[in-house]
Amino acid sequence: MRERAGALDHQQEAAFRRENYEIFRKNLEEAFDEYNVNKDQYLSKEEFKNFMVMKAKVTNQEINDEMLEQIFIEMDTD
Repeated sequence: MRERAGALDHQQEAAFRRENYEIFRKNLEEAFDEYNVNKDQYLSKEEFKNFMVMKAKVTNQEINDEMLEQIFIEMDTD
């Protein structure tokens, strides 16, 4: 009986994670579409900075331009 309850908890947690991932993915796609102003399927450095400032609410007090540049470089895959 205890094993069944554990399996049910595991299934519920997995379903919760899938649901949260889908919500996160949808929100990220919407934000990307909003800030990808030239619609080229890539965020430029300026588009990325605008996204971080407006959506992630990152301020210059929390992160400077050099740090944003480093994050952009690390995330840029092409």
